[in-house]
Amino acid sequence: MDYLYDHSFDGFLTAAAIHFQEKRTSGIFPETHYQYRLGEEVRSIETDPIRAATFYHELEERFSSDVAHKCGRAFLSDHPNKENLLLIYLNFGFKKGRGFDAIFTHPDVEPVQTIATAVEWEAARFLGLIRFQEIKGILYASFSPDNAILGLMADHFLDRLHGEAWIIHDTKRNLAILCNGVKWRMVPFKRDFALTLPREELAVQQLWRGYFTHIAIPERKNPRLQAQYMPRRYWKDLVEVNSPQFR
Repeated sequence: MDYLYDHSFDGFLTAAAIHFQEKRTSGIFPETHYQYRLGEEVRSIETDPIRAATFYHELEERFSSDVAHKCGRAFLSDHPNKENLLLIYLNFGFKKGRGFDAIFTHPDVEPVQTIATAVEWEAARFLGLIRFQEIKGILYASFSPDNAILGLMADHFLDRLHGEAWIIHDTKRNLAILCNGVKWRMVPFKRDFALTLPREELAVQQLWRGYFTHIAIPERKNPRLQAQYMPRRYWKDLVEVNSPQFR
């Protein structure tokens, strides 16, 4: 029997708890993308935040806080089969017990290790690649990460821009963090209008491009290495891409 859930982490944890505590499932899938097959038995799982939190705590107690944390990071991955990679990972953990996660090369462990690390790396990389634009006193930045890392960045910018109102917009998922300078919240957000930047903001962007161009050392230009640290798929949201250094 396949379990279907609502695409939330609490929903996944609820399904996993039912798998380990009540009845085993053949797989966990987001309900909105499920391809129904003739004769396939399915069960829609109702998300239970309390049961999800209890199961997360059980993972911390049974294995380690790192294992529970890694499940959370892997769940943010854009991998199309992340739920079942996590299910295989946890099945192995419940079979082997504490310390299973140290067998990095095991085929039941390595995929979750890989996608969780990719999520962490992308979040860390974007902390240096977010470019704010000031519009009517609000700092606005857009980006389109591979993984759902928006929530991982909020506390960093709340601390860095304390007291400022700002928006970080994930255009790939139509989500945004709205911050009033003191606290933040994540909301559905779709920008269906063109940004009109004030003259002052355009001048600042021109200064930034000039700075970026003049600190560059032409003899050390290495486009391949540059693309490795700043992948081209991110460039559309970077102010400096219009500078000569990127041509």
